Amino acid sequence: FTENGIHTLLLKGQGNALLYPIPLHRQCGDIDLYVGRKNYEEACRLVHEWGIANSEEESESEKHLHFEWNKVTIEIHRTTTLLYHPKANKRFLEWSEAQLKDSPYSFVPQNETERVTVASPEFNAVFIFYHAFYNFMNGGIGLRQLCDWARCLHMHKEELKDVDMEKRLKELSILTPWKVMGYIAVHYLGLPKEDFPCYDETAKKKAEAVLAMIQKEGNFGAYRPKKYKRPDNYMLGKLYSFFTTEARDIHIARIFPSFVILKFFYYLYSGIVHFFLDYWKR
Repeated sequence: FTENGIHTLLLKGQGNALLYPIPLHRQCGDIDLYVGRKNYEEACRLVHEWGIANSEEESESEKHLHFEWNKVTIEIHRTTTLLYHPKANKRFLEWSEAQLKDSPYSFVPQNETERVTVASPEFNAVFIFYHAFYNFMNGGIGLRQLCDWARCLHMHKEELKDVDMEKRLKELSILTPWKVMGYIAVHYLGLPKEDFPCYDETAKKKAEAVLAMIQKEGNFGAYRPKKYKRPDNYMLGKLYSFFTTEARDIHIARIFPSFVILKFFYYLYSGIVHFFLDYWKR
């Protein structure tokens, strides 16, 4: 990508491995490369031209192109994530592009010579958190994702002292879940209280409810019983996904009611749009 004039930045994953005492002990999930909206189409064209991505096996979402290469999952990101609140999402996209366009932060992987660009401590603290929270809302997370976040806050505590984190989180409308997940990081993962911005003792009840769901469901909902198979029929499949999602959201609504409402309308709108797009393709 660099040789073709495309700036890339490593998100999450192996960039977070540097936060651990022994980086190679941090299990690799997928590789997330951010290229931005401007370079996204060209980046996708190149991976097809090189034969890295196989159009029969890949998938594409609003955020990225997703494919397997050398038995590793690769995601080419045009954007980082999506917030349910429209205004907060607009602010986050603008902040993301400004932060990631010319990030001065980088590292040289072990036994390599090329530098790999990563995000700033402030962006990572917010993004790693929200990525975990987004996955919690949409299917479940494992403690590894919260461990990454806790390590980020701990290792960058000095840099984050100069950041008005509360103001940033309020602008993005995610202060409440930040405090809830933070209670877990402090009381169950060993993060020193003084390393956590915006600590709130009153988040205990909601934090314990979230932790119970994490332990019960497993990473990405791996432990949830799959009683029924999604129907092959297109419309029945859509309805199946909708009702199974809403059944889980009923439980989450007791913890994060406003986020469940925003998520409901977001996915209702998105579902209708995708239905008509799929219809016209057929």
